[in-house]
Amino acid sequence: MIQAQMIPASETFLYDATEMLLPLKDILAVDFVGGIYRNRRALLNPGGVTYGGQLAANCLAAACAASPGYAPASLHVSFLAAGDPSQCFDYEVDQRRKGRRLSQLTVTGTQNGRAAVDAIITLAAHGEMLRNAPRFECYPGAEMNRGLPEVAHNRKDILAQSSNEITALDRHVLGSFGFMDIRDVAGAPRMSNSRQNARASYWLRVPSSGELTPEEHYILLTLISDFWFSLPMFAQLEERQAAAEIGFASLDHAIWFHAAPKCDNWLFIEAELLAAGQARTLCRATISDAQGSIVATVLQDGLMTARSPRC
Repeated sequence: MIQAQMIPASETFLYDATEMLLPLKDILAVDFVGGIYRNRRALLNPGGVTYGGQLAANCLAAACAASPGYAPASLHVSFLAAGDPSQCFDYEVDQRRKGRRLSQLTVTGTQNGRAAVDAIITLAAHGEMLRNAPRFECYPGAEMNRGLPEVAHNRKDILAQSSNEITALDRHVLGSFGFMDIRDVAGAPRMSNSRQNARASYWLRVPSSGELTPEEHYILLTLISDFWFSLPMFAQLEERQAAAEIGFASLDHAIWFHAAPKCDNWLFIEAELLAAGQARTLCRATISDAQGSIVATVLQDGLMTARSPRC
């Protein structure tokens, strides 16, 4: 039984995001051991299980290692079981097709013999891509934005705020990992809680990722992409207490890359709730660079569950 070093999400709001709290390369890396790939470290989500974004990122890292010379094009992940963050995951890669332009692989992540994640991954040959035109011009750069309001310093204090003072974004920021720098969008509402148009928008970067390789930036963006999808879902919950009593779990997660990401630069993220019903949600996010060009599109199918009361 191989143990992994656990790294929890922050219990406090770390405004100084330049502080390097986590060894990013170790979080993103997988090692080839005995015919399989194995992660080094485990990130915990607020629920105390392995963070799903890391499982997706590790799947992509294993695929890239098994099929070098290509850039990530798309990834579709199905989360099969919650993972134990104290134990390593083993990732088995199956090369389904390898051609001049595309490499297609499947990756299965297991823990102690139990399947926890399946991924279908497409890699594309490096080359010039047709870049899309900028999507937005109305938002000023993130450097001009105010930081997120320091309404509280821990989850307990945030939940003690009145419903007019607390937002789902506040809760998520306070539960985020220390390497993330997250800002409001200046001149734009943080969230829209219209039942017809539940949305959230924010700026995000990882300042400590400047020394990563281009491949590692793809893997890091995959890791980041799983963290914020419950925001538009929470926007539709009218009562603060209702939001606090609902848990959210990723079922399926897909990402399409349209350009090479640079996670040390500002990324503009727009997330929206497409559908909700039968305890499930479907959310979509568009990730753009500071010039407005689309870097990635993400879709996620999630499960809403009632939190167990704690004694």
